[in-house]
Amino acid sequence: MSITLSPHKARSLAPAWSEIWALAALFAGYFLAYELFDDDGITIANHVGPSIFSGILGLGLWRLLQADPRNIWTALFWFRLSSGVYFGVGTLSIYFMNPATRLYIEGFYQFSAADVFKLNLIVTLATIVVLLSAKAVIAMRRESLEQSDGCAHLQGGSATNTLLTVGVAFLCVGLGVQYGVNLPYQLGWIEIGSLPGSFLQLSNFSLIGMFLITLWSLERARWVLPFLVALLVVEMAVQVLLFAKSGVLRVLIMFLMAFLWRSASPVRLVAVAILVVPLYASLQPLISYGRAEVMLRFGEDGRPGLSERLPILTAYFEGGGAVADSEHQGALARISYVNAATFVIREYDVGRPARWPELLPAVFVPRFLWPDKPIITDVARDITEMAQGFRTSSTGVGLFADSYWAMGWFGVVVLMMIYGGLIGGLTVMAVGILRRGRWILFPLVLMAQVMGFRTDGLYISDVAGHTVIMLGMFVLLLFVERVWSTIMEAPSGARGVRFNRFDTRRG
Repeated sequence: MSITLSPHKARSLAPAWSEIWALAALFAGYFLAYELFDDDGITIANHVGPSIFSGILGLGLWRLLQADPRNIWTALFWFRLSSGVYFGVGTLSIYFMNPATRLYIEGFYQFSAADVFKLNLIVTLATIVVLLSAKAVIAMRRESLEQSDGCAHLQGGSATNTLLTVGVAFLCVGLGVQYGVNLPYQLGWIEIGSLPGSFLQLSNFSLIGMFLITLWSLERARWVLPFLVALLVVEMAVQVLLFAKSGVLRVLIMFLMAFLWRSASPVRLVAVAILVVPLYASLQPLISYGRAEVMLRFGEDGRPGLSERLPILTAYFEGGGAVADSEHQGALARISYVNAATFVIREYDVGRPARWPELLPAVFVPRFLWPDKPIITDVARDITEMAQGFRTSSTGVGLFADSYWAMGWFGVVVLMMIYGGLIGGLTVMAVGILRRGRWILFPLVLMAQVMGFRTDGLYISDVAGHTVIMLGMFVLLLFVERVWSTIMEAPSGARGVRFNRFDTRRG
């Protein structure tokens, strides 16, 4: 197994000027359409603009994959993908969904064509700022990228054995937390008291372990793959039982990503899409029905056990799911944030800006030092209460609209500049980790992906909060890596050769 990238490919990580200028032309085109055709221009722009937006970002994605398929692990890749899906396809979907689904999303906020037009302007400007900021950061880190080009080789038995060892370690930790703590808690079998939520997040290590072991098995031991598939099926079944749609998809995607490691060809990407997209569409009504039943029967904080969850699943497959309105296109409604985004944009415009910037200091203070620390994720419940009068669900509005809600157009520029710089830096970090084979730091790559993908989230939790968590994880994993390196080098007395670089060259 060999990983080698040229300096030219390293530079291609930065967004191309053609992509940025294309988005700038789209931004100007919105204004031109309004000036030339007034209200009709708004309607035309709302139908055409999101398609162009998705197309521009799609070309950026293809450029990244052509440079190297492993760029699929970078935050910039997932930023483009999520932005194109949620605020390109998702925005356009309001004109193609059926009347029942349109009424459903308008039940949150009845937006106008002018509201959608302003959202498109904000999204386009924000994306330009993000890509420019990321480009600047990557340019400043170009020397680091080019240095990593020369040391990224994964060759020989010791290197792949280390890959297997690290993968098994992550899998054991993840499964231990998942089946020893998280699952029993979710099923109401145990209480965890003041156990920090960050500890429960260690269950995600099983995803990393599955990816690394799958990658190893594809190179060295394909006979292991059936056992990994069996584990995959069990993990997906558990996530269905917990009514966690994202959990099901994450498990499957992490497994499939190992097959894209060497080549993210169009054929392989289409094959992955054929597996993931129908699964997402079929899970949407099932998970929605399951969550609604849990809420109805056990309340907001209910934790039903197996004996209560299995009958809910059985009822759905026996036809109970029809109660949730068979005409409702849940998949389309899920990727469209037009209603929530336009709602908070209007809130700012009528003089009710977001109050979440006041909570930013709380992000940087651990709860054990501040027992009465505000719960920053409650912002999502606040939005639901403002729009619908209850707090039993959380609402995401997207980072772009959230930035406008905080400080208007100034917020779009400043907050998106910070965000763009972060995902640019995280992209450089991810590439460095992958090229050097520093697998112990791999959770940081996954966390960087999440920050890039969560353009549908909220700034305080998905950017500020996530950054703090990543910093803590970085310190922890760096310590583990140093200890591991010392242990691995000690028997042979090796000096100056880092195990995690997987570089067999000497001299």
